[in-house]
Amino acid sequence: MVLQDYSQLKYSDSVKPIKLGNEHISELKNIYRLSGTAAWTPTSLKLGPFWGVFDSNGRLLSVAGVHYVTPYVAEIGNIATRPEGKRKGYASACIAAVVRELIEFTDVIALHFFESNIPAKKLYEKMGFRYTDIQPLYFVQGRY
Repeated sequence: MVLQDYSQLKYSDSVKPIKLGNEHISELKNIYRLSGTAAWTPTSLKLGPFWGVFDSNGRLLSVAGVHYVTPYVAEIGNIATRPEGKRKGYASACIAAVVRELIEFTDVIALHFFESNIPAKKLYEKMGFRYTDIQPLYFVQGRY
């Protein structure tokens, strides 16, 4: 999907994501292990912006980052939210923070997700991401 309608990129003002860095690697490892995200390593932080929302105990509840950034296209990815953080606007706030940073550097902002992840699809559509005339890319979950 490609971000086409920036006017829909809204989130709650009460949610305040922060930019993540190397000092957050331990919490990033925890949330990605919990969510089963396989495409993240600590060196991913060098690829582009990562933003997260923490609870009052310093635990990372939601995160969004990138897979890659070029002057033409950036792919948002590594989006994860703990079960207790779902449906509270945390993921949309993190995604919006990543987008706000990326629009300074790239022309097209895209993302991919597993077709079976209907809640993610609904969220991305609500935020202004759309399928384009380019054939969407699908990933197959399997053992490796």
